[in-house]
Amino acid sequence: MPLLSAQVPKGVSVEFKVMEGLIERKDISIPQMYQWSAGENPNFPLFIYDNRLGGKLEYITYVIANAAMDRAARYVLHSVGRSSATFAASRPVIAILANTDTITYFCTVIGILRSGCTAFPISTRNTAAAVADMLSRTGTTHLLVSPDVVTGDIADDALRSLADLDVHVDRLVMPVFEGLFPKEVDPASPFEADVEFPTHYDMEAAAVIMHSSGSSAHPKPITWTHAGILHRAKGPLHSKNDIKGSIMGWHGLPMFHTMGLSMCWSAPMNGFVIAAFKPASPPTAQTPDAVWEGYAATNVDFSFSAPSLLQQWARDPEKVQVMKRRRGAFFGGAMLDEEVGNLLAAQGVSLFTVYGW
Repeated sequence: MPLLSAQVPKGVSVEFKVMEGLIERKDISIPQMYQWSAGENPNFPLFIYDNRLGGKLEYITYVIANAAMDRAARYVLHSVGRSSATFAASRPVIAILANTDTITYFCTVIGILRSGCTAFPISTRNTAAAVADMLSRTGTTHLLVSPDVVTGDIADDALRSLADLDVHVDRLVMPVFEGLFPKEVDPASPFEADVEFPTHYDMEAAAVIMHSSGSSAHPKPITWTHAGILHRAKGPLHSKNDIKGSIMGWHGLPMFHTMGLSMCWSAPMNGFVIAAFKPASPPTAQTPDAVWEGYAATNVDFSFSAPSLLQQWARDPEKVQVMKRRRGAFFGGAMLDEEVGNLLAAQGVSLFTVYGW
């Protein structure tokens, strides 16, 4: 069930206002959508998570999340050391190679876009050689790296091989949740730097660079413009079903994946609430049991996952009954076993495949 006023704490709204004429508009960027919602839907939750203390749910509203995105944008512009007014001739590409929680990753991506730079999420499953190749091919200028040893070693090896070719990429520390959502603001922090954000976004400029799976060779970079992600975000607006206020289970998706990032564009357009794990460093491992428990704790309407998770849950009759009561299960990134899919559908589970979202 979508959010109900009886379920949320005082100060959290369950009413989401959609911008008038949004379907027809082609001139508004995703960062601007978050700014708009921070003003028009300030108390509507963008994120929800279980804090694991007495089963209490925590809500992060648009006005709070938008401030975190601002901090990420300040951090990026401070680190780049250039005014966004100079980006037309040479737009910085900020790559992310990080094992971090969903909410922090999400807000960092939008912050990069808000700064006027191009975001490039990179799978942490890539080899150092593949990372170096993509950084070189995309003209990446800065690389955000999480503090864990495994990811740090991949980044070190990739940057070292690029340096041997006289290609320089600045390494930056990936923001953590406490930096974007501080309990007390530190005016001297780079997250509070005195910078100017763009007031206009070239809709044909590169917003995000994704990459292919690299199953047959090094992954190939794929560029999406601001106009492109805006078009993708509008898809649910054409639905005959009212899915505004629906809780979307995002516990089982890596944010460097196309499907994982899709909610960055869709949420402010459609009024979705993103359910995720409690922010932590290191992040909660996306095991089948942990993801299932995350869905249950946040009472999701729709689940999003790889087919492998659905196939595992399908073996448990009790889990199948729970899935049947939800509004739907989205899957993508691979094929769902036909026998499993038929079994779930026959028992009343609503299945939705996602391809190229």
